Amino acid sequence: MDGLRLGDLPVVPLTWSRSVRDGKMDAPHEGDSAQAVSSITLPYDGLHSLGVVDMTKAGWRRELAHNLMPLMTGAALCWDGVPVVMGPFTGTPTFGDDGLGVTVGGVTAILARRAVVPEAFSARATLSYRGLSLGTIAKRVVQQALAKPNGGLPISFDPDETAADNADHQRTYNGYNVANLMCADVLSKIANVGGDSVAGTYGPDIDFRPEVVDSQHYGWHMHTGTDRDPYIGQSVVHDWEEGSEGTGRVQSKFTADYIAHRVYGVGDGQDEGTRVTRVGTSIPQFMPLLETVISDSQWTSDDLVRAHARSALCATALEGPTLTVRADGAEPLGTFWPGDQAKVTTHDSADFGTRTLDLRIQQMEGDETGNVKLTFDPIPMM
Repeated sequence: MDGLRLGDLPVVPLTWSRSVRDGKMDAPHEGDSAQAVSSITLPYDGLHSLGVVDMTKAGWRRELAHNLMPLMTGAALCWDGVPVVMGPFTGTPTFGDDGLGVTVGGVTAILARRAVVPEAFSARATLSYRGLSLGTIAKRVVQQALAKPNGGLPISFDPDETAADNADHQRTYNGYNVANLMCADVLSKIANVGGDSVAGTYGPDIDFRPEVVDSQHYGWHMHTGTDRDPYIGQSVVHDWEEGSEGTGRVQSKFTADYIAHRVYGVGDGQDEGTRVTRVGTSIPQFMPLLETVISDSQWTSDDLVRAHARSALCATALEGPTLTVRADGAEPLGTFWPGDQAKVTTHDSADFGTRTLDLRIQQMEGDETGNVKLTFDPIPMM
């Protein structure tokens, strides 16, 4: 709850990932945060030597379970002192013969257990936000989730931002709908709304990036995109070139699963009173018309239904580039993050030939060896 550093954990084999989305080939404009460390086994002797537990005492297993209690304590995975993945222990710890098995999630593992409702709760209680950018509405949602007994978490925020001149964002959360108002789900819906970035209707990227607060404390900063630019800002555009030191070859995968030239959106209501819309995009030559339907009973305005429907439009097949780089390369791990823009130059690539691609990092995965696999946003096949 306060980000206090308790000490070190044994260095063990592991894999980790973090994304501004789930890292899967999916619709191109979704932007909520996720991070995780694979299930790892912490050796008992290492935990004992580092002072995490005293195995000479009776009841040491119970003490260890308390010291590494899921959702109460957690871990930060650092590279050269920069926290890359950080969050609470999740799930059920397992006591093996030689060590304790644990998993590490992101801060959203806690936000998934916080309802976005007023403390003076009733079915009629409401929270309403208007005149703010979607990123600032997301900030308000998190602040509301923290404003509870024992609700504090070490999260810092971007400054407030008003809505763009031609945008009229409004979000109302009703107490009677509490079953659908867990904070992480609300953030996902804000991030995944789609439409026109100039009109301020694209949902913003949302990412909780770990940070060092001081010598004894860690925390997260909640980064969000803006109405004018739904992507999270960065000071420089990253640049990787195939064949340069610490940079592998670009690989790519392809899918036609998400092609949708027409999308039917279904919102709240019943029977003839159901809120519906249909949106479309151009159909490439020789491609048959493909349609899909998306629905959510929480879409309570025509604009919101249309915005979500537009986000699912996809005229052609997608390809998803990936690239493996070294954490200690020219651009070290901790200087690039999911959501960042990057230029990637290929040479005689089987997929791309020789060209420079303008890409956006969607997911990072790595292990203790220092290899980092970058998955980029899918791009339309031409």
